[in-house]
Amino acid sequence: WTALIKGPSETPYEGGVFQLAFAVPEPYPLQPPQVRFLTKIFHPNVHFKTGEICLDILKNAWSPAWTLQSVCRAIIALMAHPEADSPL
Repeated sequence: WTALIKGPSETPYEGGVFQLAFAVPEPYPLQPPQVRFLTKIFHPNVHFKTGEICLDILKNAWSPAWTLQSVCRAIIALMAHPEADSPL
């Protein structure tokens, strides 16, 4: 699956549209989806070549309560507020 998200306002990404690729595993929602940026983006928590996103909810903090929409919202929040403690 793919998703399009808008860059958050008052950030360098404002006005941009970013494409994400979702790989949803069969045991979803018990396991998190794999999400990466297809659109090239310069961000400390996104791998510049692969688009891999370093976000705790996509790894060890996953909960079945998270939806694909809430994952998109968390990525938008990460774009606005980078996590310097977990750079890629």
